[in-house]
Amino acid sequence: MPIGYDDGRGTIVLAVSGPKFGQVWFVDGVDPRPEGSNPRVEWFDRRDVSKLANTFREFMDGLKPLDAVKNTKP
Repeated sequence: MPIGYDDGRGTIVLAVSGPKFGQVWFVDGVDPRPEGSNPRVEWFDRRDVSKLANTFREFMDGLKPLDAVKNTKP
């Protein structure tokens, strides 16, 4: 289930069923899965998908104001 978007074409999703239930994932819209890809690859093993947090609470606790993030980059 989509729960947010980045400033590009990526989507933040919450798994609402199955073995990844409750985990938060990022689906990259800039580097999408190519047409004709192996359909047997599980969605969470695709190169355009990465896990952000094990739980929604962990995801929310990890959020920081944008200014705090910008000030920590070298």
